Amino acid sequence: MVEHFDTSSIPDDPAYWDAATARVVNAVRRRRQSTLAWLSGGPAAWVAAAAFTVISVSLALALSGGIARRQRDVAVVSSLMLTPNDRLGRIIADAVVPPMLTELRLDVADSLRNVK
Repeated sequence: MVEHFDTSSIPDDPAYWDAATARVVNAVRRRRQSTLAWLSGGPAAWVAAAAFTVISVSLALALSGGIARRQRDVAVVSSLMLTPNDRLGRIIADAVVPPMLTELRLDVADSLRNVK
């Protein structure tokens, strides 16, 4: 059976790792340039930068629209769940100022008439 994390083929001596470090450092030094220098390198870099910008902006707009839509949906559902079903509850919940006692009294009288 093959072991997935078998590292026996990698030498474990300091000379190997020093050489690997030197290769990586040399590759980085050769490729090190500023973003502006990379962009001025050719039209392919400009196309890549423009595509990256368009994709980033599109993704940001798509995610922000979805979040706002979800928040509105949650607000609608929660308001429907929390809205009272009876007339007295709706009078109290919908009122900007406390309702008049006569409104509440009429509701009690209506509910007593409907009891069988």
